[in-house]
Amino acid sequence: MRRPAAPQNRCRNCALLDNPPLSAAAHNSELDSQLCSRMDPTRLNYVVEAAPGCHVAAGNTGKSWGRRSVYRPVKFGLSHDQQPPELSVDPDSGLLTVINADEKKVLSFFVTLGYVVRDLKGREMALGWFRRADGCVEKCVTFIVCVQPRQIVDVCVIDFDQPLFALRPDDELLQPPDKPLQPEDKESCAAGISDNSEKKVEDSGEEGAAGSKAGRRSGDADNSKGAKKMRAEPQDENPDSEVDVEDGGDELSNADDNNNASNSEVEEEGPGEVLIFSDVKEVEVHPQPEEFDPRVAFPFPLGGPGPFLCTQGECGCFTHFYPGTLHAIDLACAVGTPVLALGDGEVVQVTDTNTVSGIHVYNLFRWNSIMVRYDLPASTSATTSAKAEAGKQKDSALSVFVEYVHIKAHSARVKVGDRVKHNDVLCESGDVGFCPEPHLHIQAALSAAPTAPSIRFALLDDKGSAYFPRAGSRFSSRGLHDANT
Repeated sequence: MRRPAAPQNRCRNCALLDNPPLSAAAHNSELDSQLCSRMDPTRLNYVVEAAPGCHVAAGNTGKSWGRRSVYRPVKFGLSHDQQPPELSVDPDSGLLTVINADEKKVLSFFVTLGYVVRDLKGREMALGWFRRADGCVEKCVTFIVCVQPRQIVDVCVIDFDQPLFALRPDDELLQPPDKPLQPEDKESCAAGISDNSEKKVEDSGEEGAAGSKAGRRSGDADNSKGAKKMRAEPQDENPDSEVDVEDGGDELSNADDNNNASNSEVEEEGPGEVLIFSDVKEVEVHPQPEEFDPRVAFPFPLGGPGPFLCTQGECGCFTHFYPGTLHAIDLACAVGTPVLALGDGEVVQVTDTNTVSGIHVYNLFRWNSIMVRYDLPASTSATTSAKAEAGKQKDSALSVFVEYVHIKAHSARVKVGDRVKHNDVLCESGDVGFCPEPHLHIQAALSAAPTAPSIRFALLDDKGSAYFPRAGSRFSSRGLHDANT
């Protein structure tokens, strides 16, 4: 087996850490040091067409709707000792703004809106969909924005006169999911990344540790926050304070420093009156993003002839930018495609009872998955730092925990404790969780813990050569398919 070459556009935690910080003095220098200068901003390792209705502000995208500027409390009618809301809606114009007032943290915002929305030039923006637990399909739109410290982003203009769906009595969207299951609470799983909820929560990513994938995707989610419609004072007319995504930005002022402020004025609406759902989370740094053990190379995970389009690769700026999902890959496949064991292993987690789908942010906490522990043989190569951190010694065996996510409801053919071997059918692929289109999300880690960082893994072609799948290319058990095959 040949060791795969590093991907051409290999990055660290680049993904949605999209813009250079507005001020070197007010951003997290460690995160900035991990931004990938080699990442081609026109190819952020995900296929845009595979996420209809999702609008991602990354690289040079979002220029007609992701207007960035320095956070200044006075623009929101606040004093320096007051903390702003994370989301603000101008009551007159309908302008939605997301706010990161922190001095150091980079925050990700997943925001689902149940209204027709327009970009900052007045053009209507494309919609997507989500599927409720009862199978009913509704329209919505979701924004994914990462915001640097002391920065705000004007996202879109909401047309409150054109709602896309109505909330029902006892609607599931008015009842945020319980704190995500830990692996010890039942048979856990790994989640998708978007979810419909009338709430403001902290994303567990990567991807609330709702099972392992959502947990690693979003960390410890605070599910106690409710959705709120927030008032903002009229924005000032100072053009120097506004920064377009494609143009970079002004330097931050150090005058607006206060981390212990109280919440600014917030207008709470009654249940069902505001169709704004959000999940906000810190984007943390992966401890060893470049680490790779050559043993962690597996056969292709899907049955059938293929080929299968890779819609998002490692460091993909759609959802693979948290430590827990940084090295994941997404393979588009029809619902019902066989999902295969990658070798000899033991099933450690199973969840296949959820049925929701689509791009609502609530689905970050409702997905189906199977996790299998594969015990890889001892290696004579030098110990990597990743193995050292996991307590592995040189020449020792290596246990790798692989998660298969978004699987079809009630399709699991295995249960916790079952032993599996290469090419055993574990389940069928599906579209459950935060899943714009049917696909298999697969990722690996050195632990089953919900917050375990992902590790790099390669796939093997039919000649035993290893490769890292890139978004936009098609693959099967044969390996890479070029345009002529």
